[in-house]
Amino acid sequence: MAISPSTKTGLAGSALILAAMALLIFGLHKPITGITQLVVILIYCFFILFSIYRFSKTLERKAGFKAFFSEGFKTFIVMILTIVVFTFIYYKTHPGIMETGIADNKQLLIADGNYTLTEIEANSEKLRSIFMPMMLSVTTILLLIVGAIMSLVGAVSFNKKS
Repeated sequence: MAISPSTKTGLAGSALILAAMALLIFGLHKPITGITQLVVILIYCFFILFSIYRFSKTLERKAGFKAFFSEGFKTFIVMILTIVVFTFIYYKTHPGIMETGIADNKQLLIADGNYTLTEIEANSEKLRSIFMPMMLSVTTILLLIVGAIMSLVGAVSFNKKS
């Protein structure tokens, strides 16, 4: 079974994203948010547009909007899978991030003064139980939206009009 060019581009983008994340997080000790997210999104967008551009240059006949969008879609789905798996592994191996967030939330609730200790502990347990699904779903939805927008932009920009 041959791997499509869009999948190869998605895999190359994934490799670069993983390398950038590893360098920023583990090498330069940057948090997974902030500059790391910005670099990931920029690489992600570049590879989606590059995939659509490359597709436009290999066409011998006119293709419709759907073909261009599909090329971008096939590329970003591969990258999303990689980023979500990395996010899962990162948060599973760094539980302190979740615990710090829960401790910060506890302090906010205590400072608010409208909650009992039992309610605050129940809230902490609820946060602990939904942390991973929440982080993965937020990451996935954000990347799906950005990927769809970039595929749309690329499809409109590179679609050869006769």
